[in-house]
Amino acid sequence: MAADFVKQKFDVNGFADWVFEKTMKELAFYYNDKQMIGDRSEPDKKRVQARKVLQGELRNMLLPLKCNQIVLIAHSMGTIISYDVLRDLNQEDPSFKVPHFAIIGSPLGLPHVKAKIIQKRNYDGPRNKRVRTPTIVTTRWTNYADRRDKVALDTHLCDDLGSNKNDIRVRDDLISNSYLSPLGEPNYHKSYGYLRTPELSKHIKSFLWS
Repeated sequence: MAADFVKQKFDVNGFADWVFEKTMKELAFYYNDKQMIGDRSEPDKKRVQARKVLQGELRNMLLPLKCNQIVLIAHSMGTIISYDVLRDLNQEDPSFKVPHFAIIGSPLGLPHVKAKIIQKRNYDGPRNKRVRTPTIVTTRWTNYADRRDKVALDTHLCDDLGSNKNDIRVRDDLISNSYLSPLGEPNYHKSYGYLRTPELSKHIKSFLWS
Protein backbone atom coordinates (compact mmCIF):
# COMPACT_ATOMS: atom_id res chain seq x y z
CA MET A 1 0.00 0.00 0.00
CA ALA A 2 1.13 3.59 -0.62
CA ALA A 3 0.77 4.46 3.07
CA ASP A 4 3.06 1.60 4.04
CA PHE A 5 5.70 2.73 1.51
CA VAL A 6 5.63 6.30 2.82
CA LYS A 7 5.87 5.05 6.39
CA GLN A 8 8.90 2.92 5.58
CA LYS A 9 10.58 5.49 3.34
CA PHE A 10 10.26 8.51 5.61
CA ASP A 11 10.06 6.83 9.03
CA VAL A 12 6.86 8.58 10.04
CA ASN A 13 6.22 6.50 13.16
CA GLY A 14 7.04 9.42 15.44
CA PHE A 15 4.80 11.77 13.51
CA ALA A 16 2.01 9.17 13.49
CA ASP A 17 2.28 8.79 17.26
CA TRP A 18 2.03 12.57 17.64
CA VAL A 19 -1.06 12.80 15.42
CA PHE A 20 -2.56 9.80 17.22
CA GLU A 21 -2.07 11.47 20.60
CA LYS A 22 -3.55 14.78 19.46
CA THR A 23 -6.60 13.39 17.66
CA MET A 24 -7.47 10.24 19.62
CA LYS A 25 -6.33 10.96 23.15
CA GLU A 26 -8.12 8.04 24.80
CA LEU A 27 -6.46 5.48 22.56
CA ALA A 28 -3.09 7.20 22.91
CA PHE A 29 -3.53 7.01 26.69
CA TYR A 30 -4.37 3.30 26.42
CA TYR A 31 -1.29 2.46 24.39
CA ASN A 32 1.13 4.53 26.48
CA ASP A 33 3.09 2.08 28.64
CA LYS A 34 3.92 4.83 31.13
CA GLN A 35 0.31 5.73 31.95
CA MET A 36 -0.57 4.46 35.43
CA ILE A 37 -3.98 4.53 37.13
CA GLY A 38 -5.45 3.11 40.34
CA ASP A 39 -6.62 -0.49 40.19
CA ARG A 40 -9.59 -1.11 42.47
CA SER A 41 -8.86 -4.85 42.46
CA GLU A 42 -5.50 -4.16 44.14
CA PRO A 43 -4.99 -3.36 47.85
CA ASP A 44 -5.20 0.39 48.46
CA LYS A 45 -6.00 0.84 44.76
CA LYS A 46 -2.38 0.36 43.79
CA ARG A 47 -1.43 2.21 40.60
CA VAL A 48 -0.99 -0.16 37.66
CA GLN A 49 -0.41 0.30 33.94
CA ALA A 50 -3.62 1.82 32.58
CA ARG A 51 -3.98 -0.71 29.77
CA LYS A 52 -3.84 -3.61 32.23
CA VAL A 53 -6.42 -2.01 34.52
CA LEU A 54 -8.88 -1.39 31.69
CA GLN A 55 -8.44 -4.91 30.37
CA GLY A 56 -8.86 -6.30 33.88
CA GLU A 57 -12.25 -4.64 34.30
CA LEU A 58 -13.66 -6.47 31.29
CA ARG A 59 -11.81 -9.69 32.02
CA ASN A 60 -13.24 -9.84 35.55
CA MET A 61 -16.74 -9.41 34.16
CA LEU A 62 -16.33 -12.16 31.58
CA LEU A 63 -14.67 -14.85 33.70
CA PRO A 64 -17.77 -15.73 35.78
CA LEU A 65 -19.74 -16.13 32.54
CA LYS A 66 -17.72 -19.07 31.25
CA CYS A 67 -19.96 -21.81 29.81
CA ASN A 68 -22.71 -19.25 29.20
CA GLN A 69 -23.86 -18.09 25.79
CA ILE A 70 -22.38 -14.60 25.41
CA VAL A 71 -22.84 -11.73 23.00
CA LEU A 72 -20.21 -9.07 23.72
CA ILE A 73 -21.04 -5.62 22.36
CA ALA A 74 -18.22 -3.06 22.45
CA HIS A 75 -18.17 0.58 21.41
CA SER A 76 -15.34 2.85 20.24
CA MET A 77 -12.22 2.44 22.39
CA GLY A 78 -13.97 -0.46 24.10
CA THR A 79 -13.60 -2.44 20.89
CA ILE A 80 -9.81 -2.25 21.21
CA ILE A 81 -9.89 -3.29 24.87
CA SER A 82 -12.32 -6.12 24.08
CA TYR A 83 -10.16 -7.37 21.24
CA ASP A 84 -7.10 -7.55 23.49
CA VAL A 85 -9.01 -9.26 26.30
CA LEU A 86 -10.52 -11.89 24.00
CA ARG A 87 -7.11 -12.73 22.53
CA ASP A 88 -5.58 -13.06 26.01
CA LEU A 89 -8.48 -15.10 27.41
CA ASN A 90 -8.12 -17.64 24.63
CA GLN A 91 -4.42 -18.06 25.40
CA GLU A 92 -5.12 -18.50 29.12
CA ASP A 93 -8.09 -20.84 28.68
CA PRO A 94 -8.68 -22.28 25.18
CA SER A 95 -12.01 -23.71 26.34
CA PHE A 96 -13.46 -20.23 26.98
CA LYS A 97 -15.89 -19.27 24.21
CA VAL A 98 -17.63 -16.04 23.23
CA PRO A 99 -20.05 -16.99 20.43
CA HIS A 100 -20.97 -13.46 19.33
CA PHE A 101 -18.78 -10.36 19.23
CA ALA A 102 -20.32 -7.11 17.95
CA ILE A 103 -18.40 -3.84 17.62
CA ILE A 104 -19.92 -0.41 17.02
CA GLY A 105 -18.13 2.80 16.05
CA SER A 106 -14.80 1.01 16.10
CA PRO A 107 -11.36 2.46 15.23
CA LEU A 108 -9.94 -1.05 14.74
CA GLY A 109 -9.45 -0.44 11.03
CA LEU A 110 -7.10 2.52 11.48
CA PRO A 111 -3.61 1.56 10.26
CA HIS A 112 -1.94 2.96 13.37
CA VAL A 113 -4.28 0.99 15.64
CA LYS A 114 -3.56 -2.24 13.78
CA ALA A 115 0.16 -1.50 14.00
CA LYS A 116 -0.15 -0.99 17.76
CA ILE A 117 -1.99 -4.29 18.16
CA ILE A 118 0.71 -6.14 16.24
CA GLN A 119 3.43 -4.38 18.22
CA LYS A 120 1.89 -5.04 21.63
CA ARG A 121 1.08 -8.67 20.89
CA ASN A 122 4.62 -9.47 19.74
CA TYR A 123 3.55 -11.43 16.69
CA ASP A 124 6.17 -13.82 15.28
CA GLY A 125 7.05 -13.99 11.61
CA PRO A 126 5.46 -12.33 8.57
CA ARG A 127 2.51 -14.74 8.44
CA ASN A 128 1.26 -13.58 11.83
CA LYS A 129 1.70 -9.86 11.29
CA ARG A 130 -1.99 -9.35 10.65
CA VAL A 131 -4.81 -8.56 13.02
CA ARG A 132 -7.25 -11.46 12.96
CA THR A 133 -10.42 -12.71 14.60
CA PRO A 134 -9.82 -13.89 18.17
CA THR A 135 -10.07 -17.69 18.32
CA ILE A 136 -12.38 -17.34 21.30
CA VAL A 137 -15.11 -16.02 18.94
CA THR A 138 -16.87 -19.13 17.67
CA THR A 139 -19.97 -18.03 15.76
CA ARG A 140 -20.05 -14.43 14.58
CA TRP A 141 -18.09 -11.17 14.66
CA THR A 142 -19.89 -8.17 13.17
CA ASN A 143 -18.64 -4.63 12.67
CA TYR A 144 -21.50 -2.10 12.70
CA ALA A 145 -20.37 1.26 11.36
CA ASP A 146 -21.80 4.51 10.04
CA ARG A 147 -19.79 6.04 7.19
CA ARG A 148 -20.20 9.46 8.84
CA ASP A 149 -18.64 8.29 12.11
CA LYS A 150 -15.23 9.99 12.33
CA VAL A 151 -13.88 7.36 14.74
CA ALA A 152 -14.85 4.44 12.51
CA LEU A 153 -12.96 5.90 9.57
CA ASP A 154 -12.36 2.50 8.00
CA THR A 155 -15.81 0.94 7.85
CA HIS A 156 -14.62 -2.13 5.93
CA LEU A 157 -12.68 -4.34 8.33
CA CYS A 158 -13.25 -7.57 6.43
CA ASP A 159 -10.60 -6.61 3.88
CA ASP A 160 -7.97 -5.95 6.54
CA LEU A 161 -8.54 -8.49 9.32
CA GLY A 162 -7.85 -12.18 8.96
CA SER A 163 -10.00 -15.11 10.01
CA ASN A 164 -9.32 -17.37 12.99
CA LYS A 165 -8.68 -21.11 12.85
CA ASN A 166 -12.43 -21.74 12.83
CA ASP A 167 -12.73 -19.58 9.68
CA ILE A 168 -14.68 -16.89 11.56
CA ARG A 169 -14.04 -13.53 9.90
CA VAL A 170 -15.39 -10.10 10.81
CA ARG A 171 -18.40 -9.09 8.73
CA ASP A 172 -19.11 -5.44 7.98
CA ASP A 173 -22.64 -4.06 8.29
CA LEU A 174 -22.96 -0.40 7.32
CA ILE A 175 -25.78 1.25 9.23
CA SER A 176 -27.24 4.71 9.82
CA ASN A 177 -26.70 6.16 13.28
CA SER A 178 -29.56 8.65 13.57
CA TYR A 179 -28.84 9.86 17.11
CA LEU A 180 -29.61 13.52 17.80
CA SER A 181 -28.53 15.42 20.91
CA PRO A 182 -31.14 17.28 23.01
CA LEU A 183 -30.20 20.34 20.92
CA GLY A 184 -30.95 18.46 17.72
CA GLU A 185 -27.32 18.01 16.68
CA PRO A 186 -26.35 14.69 15.03
CA ASN A 187 -23.72 12.50 16.66
CA TYR A 188 -22.85 9.64 14.34
CA HIS A 189 -20.54 8.05 16.92
CA LYS A 190 -22.97 7.96 19.84
CA SER A 191 -23.44 4.48 21.30
CA TYR A 192 -27.18 5.07 21.87
CA GLY A 193 -27.70 5.58 18.17
CA TYR A 194 -25.86 2.39 17.28
CA LEU A 195 -27.66 0.30 19.90
CA ARG A 196 -31.11 1.20 18.61
CA THR A 197 -30.42 0.46 14.94
CA PRO A 198 -32.58 -2.28 13.37
CA GLU A 199 -29.48 -4.20 12.31
CA LEU A 200 -28.08 -4.55 15.83
CA SER A 201 -31.54 -5.21 17.26
CA LYS A 202 -31.97 -8.12 14.83
CA HIS A 203 -28.55 -9.44 15.79
CA ILE A 204 -29.47 -9.47 19.47
CA LYS A 205 -32.87 -11.01 18.72
CA SER A 206 -31.33 -13.81 16.68
CA PHE A 207 -28.86 -14.48 19.49
CA LEU A 208 -31.60 -14.64 22.13
CA TRP A 209 -33.72 -16.99 20.04
CA SER A 210 -30.90 -19.25 18.90
